[in-house]
Amino acid sequence: MTAAKSNEISKQTLDKKTPADLSPRDRRVLIAHLAAEGQTLREIGRRLGISAQRVSRIARGAGIPLGRQGGTGLVSTHVPFRLKSALRQQAEAAGVSVSAYVARVLRAVCEDAMVAKRTLGRDAMPVRAYRKGAA
Repeated sequence: MTAAKSNEISKQTLDKKTPADLSPRDRRVLIAHLAAEGQTLREIGRRLGISAQRVSRIARGAGIPLGRQGGTGLVSTHVPFRLKSALRQQAEAAGVSVSAYVARVLRAVCEDAMVAKRTLGRDAMPVRAYRKGAA
């Protein structure tokens, strides 16, 4: 099944039925689609009205690849309030959590290093660590 067809099915399914009325097949298709978008187990479960654990079981049984969930790649940094509120607004517009949105932005930047280098300038360049006595 192509991604466009899957996307079409998921949109039609969500429009026509409530999450409780979904057939098991439709539920699997939606879980696959939402997981491919980068949503977390909790977000998928909340959208379908089931627990994150149930989402995980359905995905495992159907062979749906889920991204690594729960605490992987934890990064802590200071984000100015102005940027934090802008991220929150953009994430809401995209229909994902702030962390999922930040992950998408980072993935886009890392995949195209030349764009990042042009946009960020010297900040994108690696920092050389000078050691005392190193020649």
